[in-house]
This record gives sequence, C-alpha cells and structure tokens, in this order.
Amino acid sequence: MIVEDFAKMAWATTQEIIGKDKFKESNPTSSLMALQLNEPIYMLDIAVSPELVEWVHEFEDDPTQFQFQIPRFPTERYKPPHLPVPPSREIDVRQTIQQSWSRPPNVPPPHLHFQTEDVHITDQPKFTLKVYPIDSTNDNFIPTNRPVPMDLVISITLDEKYGNWGYNIKEFQVKVFCGDLKYQPPKDNPSYVRPPLDAESEPLQPTILTNLRFNVLKSWDGAYLLFRVVPRGKAVPFKITKEASFIIPMVKVLEWPTKEATWVDLKCLVADSEHKDMDPITGGRKILIDKETVPSPPKSVALQFDVWEHVDD
Repeated sequence: MIVEDFAKMAWATTQEIIGKDKFKESNPTSSLMALQLNEPIYMLDIAVSPELVEWVHEFEDDPTQFQFQIPRFPTERYKPPHLPVPPSREIDVRQTIQQSWSRPPNVPPPHLHFQTEDVHITDQPKFTLKVYPIDSTNDNFIPTNRPVPMDLVISITLDEKYGNWGYNIKEFQVKVFCGDLKYQPPKDNPSYVRPPLDAESEPLQPTILTNLRFNVLKSWDGAYLLFRVVPRGKAVPFKITKEASFIIPMVKVLEWPTKEATWVDLKCLVADSEHKDMDPITGGRKILIDKETVPSPPKSVALQFDVWEHVDD
C-alpha cells in the first residue's frame, strides 16, 4: 500500500462525506492519517488490474476486485488476569453503637457571621459592565487626549450570587456609539450622550481575554459597533460563567474639548435548560469621556561632579 495515495484518498473521501463547508483541511495531514489508521478496518477492497493478473476471470461477482476480511482479534487468548479479592473486613459491633449524649450546636463565632442577600430562583442575573483603557485603573472613563490609538477593555462579569442559576448563555451583545465631532444632540435633550469612537477609523478584530469558552465577533449596526460574544460550541451554563471580557485593539477616540458622557449597551440572550429562548437580559452603563490628567514630570536634579586636582608625577 502506498501511504501517500491512501492519505489522499482518505482526505478526499472525508471531504466528500462531511462537506467542504465543515471539513476545513486543505491538504492531507499526518493527523488525518493517524485518525484514519486508528479506526477499525472491517473490510479492505483491493482493486486488481486485469492486465497484471491472469486469473481475474475466476472471481464471481466483480472480476476487478477481491475482498480481504480482517480476522477476529483473539480476545480469549489475551484476557487480563483476575484481580485478587481482598478479604472481608471484620467490624467490631461495639464501634457501631451510637453515643447517647447530645453535642452542642455548631455555631460560628460572631466575627465570622456574614449577612447574605437571598436570591430567588426567578430573579434575573446581574452583570457588571466596565469600559476602560488597558493601562487605566478607572473603570468608568475613556480618555480623549491620547496621541495614539489605545486598547480598550470591555469587562463583563457575573454577580456570584447567581452562580447556580439553571439557564444557559446564548450570547452577549455590546453596542458602542460611533460618530464624529460634528455630532449634535437632540434639541430637546442637550445632555444626550456623545459618540466616543471615531466612525471613520474602524478598530481591529477584538480578542477574548480569559474565558476561552467564548469568541467575539465584530460588525456594524447603524451608527453602533456591535460586538457579539458567542460560545465556541453550545450555549454556556451560568454556573460555569464568571466573566466574558474582551479587548478592542487600536481604538481611535474622538477628542471632545469638553467633559462628555456616552452609554455602552449590554444585552444577554438566554435559553432555558431545554434550550428554548427566554426574554433577554438588558443593561448597560454610562461612561465618562474627558481629557486625561497627565502627571507632571519629576523635577530634574542637578548633577554634581567632584573636581579632581591634577598631580604631577
């Protein structure tokens, strides 16, 4: 058997059965070959050329093929030895007698007593949304006076009180308003939020930070950048989800001359235990837009040098 030809045949057959849209291997690989060789072979068809073999006419059904049946594995010859059975342990009857005296209740000391808020089974989970530059300590602020594009973190965390909520996360949707400095708010609402990002400068593809159960996709929804945080497989249960944060690289922020604000929208699509759609969980957060206060540089210290006297030899 020519291994290279067999690998090409296995690759072509797998692509034909699964489909080119699902089978992404562009060429035969060693991994594909290993998987094929690992599968049990129940029948091997070998084509025979009539020009090379003179006794082809002796086959009854198909004169160009013959079949080779793989013999059965002799399991009875390679049975593992019987494991030794440990002797039964004798139990002292006196050890099974329960003590009749009562024990004091196990009460924690006062300094360890915590007051917890009861969570009803019908209460919806609550998410905490934070937006900030990757090098910032303020989680509710986007600076407008940086000379270069920045990496912006979108942090989505789940309140630990809802860790046992018995539903599944289908996806998160985060919307960020984009525009330019010519944007004018509605006349009846002059305090309306401003766009923080420049619509003419699209950022690079976002990246999930730590929770690799999710992937993040970027698209446009009118004047909004839409980021969809979707599971890599099936819906993810709430009980194993603590956060779904991601980072948007090379973001160009509009240089607003005054202190402004924006609104970042958050929506979570939910399915129940039978994977039926439920009402989405909506939320968001108001984010400040302002110039960043740059700390003044440290005062320069004059360098002092000792004067060396020249001494003749």
